[in-house]
Amino acid sequence: MIEKLKPLNVMLKNEDILNFGPIGDWFSYEEGYTGCLGWYHRDDVERDYIVYATPHWSETGVVPIELALSNGEYETITKLYLSTRESVEYQLNQYISVLSVVLSNIKK
Repeated sequence: MIEKLKPLNVMLKNEDILNFGPIGDWFSYEEGYTGCLGWYHRDDVERDYIVYATPHWSETGVVPIELALSNGEYETITKLYLSTRESVEYQLNQYISVLSVVLSNIKK
């Protein structure tokens, strides 16, 4: 019996994440001009702290996770490596699991 190989480069898209909804009190949005996927806290009316986590931003399968501060600086938090041989649902679960931990540790 020949084992069926999983397809290469199944891609999680911003749309998949936006359709998921909020993570706790954090809401996602896509910047129109850049296509970046950002997360902001419900109580942060001025959006002083935005967490950027855009799938495949500069490299397939990699999600750089950065905190944008109100002074224009960025702080790298971590990188998430998605399993692009797995389903979109699997990758979304990876993404949400990691972001849940990251967002819960940001001081609001």
